[in-house]
Amino acid sequence: MKLGDMLVKDGKITREQLEVAIGEQRKTKAHLGKILNRLGFVTQADVCFTLASQAGVKFVDLRTYNIDPAALKLVPYEFAFKNKILPLSLMNDRLQIGMANPLDILTLDEVRRITKL
Repeated sequence: MKLGDMLVKDGKITREQLEVAIGEQRKTKAHLGKILNRLGFVTQADVCFTLASQAGVKFVDLRTYNIDPAALKLVPYEFAFKNKILPLSLMNDRLQIGMANPLDILTLDEVRRITKL
């Protein structure tokens, strides 16, 4: 399901608001989520949560998440910064990471290689 349709289904926006944003998107070619946020129809968190759900991953609000220092030590800072990832927790030899692009399989494979987890 498309982002706009998911936001309508979840009651975050109306069908009319979606149509306004789609009209703006046709003119500007900008991402729909950014347009909806700029127009004040949704928060950035609404968009991120919905995109995470669309991708089948959990959304984590880093402002309230308690990051495990042991997880941070497993991934070199330069690699994490370059690949837009953040080690979050380590539990039972499983590393949970936050990613700008959770569908980036190559980065996930490299994290597994680096951490040997």
